[in-house]
Amino acid sequence: MIDWLQNWYESQCDGDWEHYYGIKIETLDNPGWDISVDINNYIVADISWSIYGDFNSKWIGFKIKDSKFNGSCDPTSFKILLEVLKEIIDYQTNNPKEFKKYF
Repeated sequence: MIDWLQNWYESQCDGDWEHYYGIKIETLDNPGWDISVDINNYIVADISWSIYGDFNSKWIGFKIKDSKFNGSCDPTSFKILLEVLKEIIDYQTNNPKEFKKYF
């Protein structure tokens, strides 16, 4: 998934995008991971904050607001969170007029 993220980031860099948008990855103190990704090159509907799993053990949560994917997860679920991001982007790429909240 890291290779996919690197390749996706590189594909967005066009001389302008990387100056205004990007990816931020941080750690949480509860503990866990937090990621913010600008997906402004895609027409994506807003998705309100959704949490999956058991917050006391294994979980992920994410939202899309104003063409920004924000996600958080427990320390062991970062790969799953990236897979969700990839699925959203892949779905949008293959179905540009049909994106719906499907989670």
